[in-house]
Amino acid sequence: MSFLHVIGLTHALTLHRNCTFLIEAAEASMITLDAMISQLTKSLELPDLTLAAINALGYRKRSFQSTLLRLHSLEKRMSNVIQLSFNLVTQADSAILKSDSRAMKSIAFLTLVFLPATGVASVFSTPFFNIDWDSSDVENKVLRTAKSFWIFWAVALPLTLIGLLLCFAWVNLPDGYKNSMKAYVGKLTKSRRMLCAKVAGENDMAFEGRDLELGCR
Repeated sequence: MSFLHVIGLTHALTLHRNCTFLIEAAEASMITLDAMISQLTKSLELPDLTLAAINALGYRKRSFQSTLLRLHSLEKRMSNVIQLSFNLVTQADSAILKSDSRAMKSIAFLTLVFLPATGVASVFSTPFFNIDWDSSDVENKVLRTAKSFWIFWAVALPLTLIGLLLCFAWVNLPDGYKNSMKAYVGKLTKSRRMLCAKVAGENDMAFEGRDLELGCR
């Protein structure tokens, strides 16, 4: 069982943040101790009490230095653990995406299998084709095609080409134009929502005024 599984990602982030705070506090304490030691050593004649205070402050400074080294080591360890956790999450997400891509491939394969039959059935279900069901000769029933069948291709082929060209143009469009178009569509949607909300508010006020007028009567 890894260290990450023991403490969890949330606790690892909390420990990393606390390490940063403790490092800042330890560095500030060392600066304060240096200032105190420097202030005490300015005198030419140091009494025994001052020497004892300097020694005690030096001991505390060394303690803070060792604690600071330990905190730096712990901070690096927590950074490695957090980076490892992110990598594990990325690997799990990539595995999920792979499974989704396999499912999409299966759906695409089924679509390709049934698409020709669906297209043929759709074409033959149009009024351009007809079978003479009233004929008594069952074996000689003929599938009749309307003379205006060319209209179907005259409309379907240009629409298909237009759709393919639009798709190709959108794929090759620069990202700047795409973002500007999306922003413009978002502004239009937002303004439309605001207009709808304004109209709804005016309608509510009109209904309330009419109810008050009816109540006064």
